[in-house]
Amino acid sequence: MSSRFASKIVLITGAGGFIGRAAAIKFYNEGAALILNDISADKLAETVANMPDSSRVVKAVADVANHDEVARMMETGLERMGKIDVLVNVAGGGHDGLWITEIEEKNWDYVIDLNLKSAFNCIKAITPHFLQRKTGKIINVSSLAKDGVPWFAQAKIGRSSYSAANAGLIGLTRTLAFELGPDGITVNCVVPGPVQTPNSDQGILGRLEKDPRVSCTPQKMIPLGRLATPEEVAGGICFLASDDANYISGHSLYITGGL
Repeated sequence: MSSRFASKIVLITGAGGFIGRAAAIKFYNEGAALILNDISADKLAETVANMPDSSRVVKAVADVANHDEVARMMETGLERMGKIDVLVNVAGGGHDGLWITEIEEKNWDYVIDLNLKSAFNCIKAITPHFLQRKTGKIINVSSLAKDGVPWFAQAKIGRSSYSAANAGLIGLTRTLAFELGPDGITVNCVVPGPVQTPNSDQGILGRLEKDPRVSCTPQKMIPLGRLATPEEVAGGICFLASDDANYISGHSLYITGGL
């Protein structure tokens, strides 16, 4: 088993979700110590159950869209672990499904806060620590939805707020790579396409396959002919966190099967 992260402390937000959990497990199996965040204590506990050495894991239940909760999380994590080497912003989601004529400001703000403001909060909180150490890696997780996707539009499923938030993550990544690079900090982004989860067939992707209005479903359009697994997305995250990616910054790594 690889130990390439044996001396690293990694903070992962959204660690109770499928991608966050897969990333946490991969980092753990490759030797990292972890500060794991999720808004759900139950989902976070399910992730930590895969990690028998509890001394290498700090659980941090917090709403990362809330500045004060992020500040407390960062303070606790640094007190317990002494340092942080890598920040992985996975927390996101919250698809409202509302068409642009239906969406209200509160719906828009919720999705923007969950996907974009959460990353801003965590980056702002950790940057003084990285600047002091003159090193650090920041990895944001965006989505192919940043460009808009035809299958949702054909099914009259709104994604404008989610698309805008994830496009914002790309801009945030590029700008911070310029701002923080002179201090030895790299900032990159992973951009997954549709991801296979235990709920995919029963969820929205399964409904799209059966919707006669939708001619271009993900399963039909992806050149590799299948959805990504959470573990494949986690592989991209871990690559960008590794020493192999020390000279990569401002980059968006597409994990989309060719889309």
